[in-house]
Amino acid sequence: MAGRPQNVPDPSKRPLLTVAAPVADLLSEPSAAAQRLTQLLFNEVLRCLGEEGDWYMVEALEQQKLTGEGWRGYPGWARKDGATFIENRPVLDGTVTRGTVASVFSAPPVYLSAGTRVEMLAKHKENLVGIRLPGGMAAWVPSADIRLTGAVESPAVKRGQIIETAMSFIGTPYLWGGRSTFLHPIRRNLPVSDAGDASVETGVDCSGLVNLSYRTAGIDIPRDACDQHAAAKPLPLGQLKPADLIFLAPGEGQQVNHVILYLGGERCVEAAETGRPVEVETFTSRFGYGYKEMMRRVPSRESRQIYCGSFFEEGWTGTDGARVYDRR
Repeated sequence: MAGRPQNVPDPSKRPLLTVAAPVADLLSEPSAAAQRLTQLLFNEVLRCLGEEGDWYMVEALEQQKLTGEGWRGYPGWARKDGATFIENRPVLDGTVTRGTVASVFSAPPVYLSAGTRVEMLAKHKENLVGIRLPGGMAAWVPSADIRLTGAVESPAVKRGQIIETAMSFIGTPYLWGGRSTFLHPIRRNLPVSDAGDASVETGVDCSGLVNLSYRTAGIDIPRDACDQHAAAKPLPLGQLKPADLIFLAPGEGQQVNHVILYLGGERCVEAAETGRPVEVETFTSRFGYGYKEMMRRVPSRESRQIYCGSFFEEGWTGTDGARVYDRR
């Protein structure tokens, strides 16, 4: 079995960073004008692979991507002023379930996006719970906006949590590479300087919506739609359950490039495209025909491919990546 080539450093030995900004862009090049690949949240762990000027070249370890070498952290460039070196991975036992504001004693409040993981403190008062922010500051957040990470819950409960978070994104603008709660409704009640970096846009793309919805339920799935499809259990359309996923590809043999979250019945939720906010649709409004009719349609080699997948084991009986087809 071939080993690692000589003189090539083992990436796992590289130093670790943690994200020190509420929301930070991960870019394709070390330039503010480069393409946004994804977004990083407070306390996410990065592996530092190098640096150039004001930028670190990193792997976002909590956002997995399938490469020729297997699953790796999402690669890209992050600003140095939004990350801090750490010795060990932090123990984070709480997850923010929707965009919220952390109140800090004698300091400006801090915006936290849905999906942000934090260290919980054994402090409670009224409807607030204590957390520790990067840098060691204690803060208070509404207890309704945070959930314990790693809680043992049934698949049905997890599915419900995923859907609850996804529905909280309704109205959030589509943002290419976006993976953060829409900030502006919260910012209206805060000075801009207190709400986070005003230069960082917030919003979600299709897979960002799905990634964060699962993350708040304590389930880490890949970042991009094609990788979510690769990691999910293939599922026949007729076996879809709420919180399972519907994947689209432009044609037969082409890579998946879009994902939709199934809500149950005839409904689904998605971040469809630029200019449209996250919204709930029916199968008829989205595909031109209802759920049951889709299962009866004849495949067409030229039509868009529709695949289904699940990250839950219970109730799954499929053996192949069963497909249905959209003639449009």
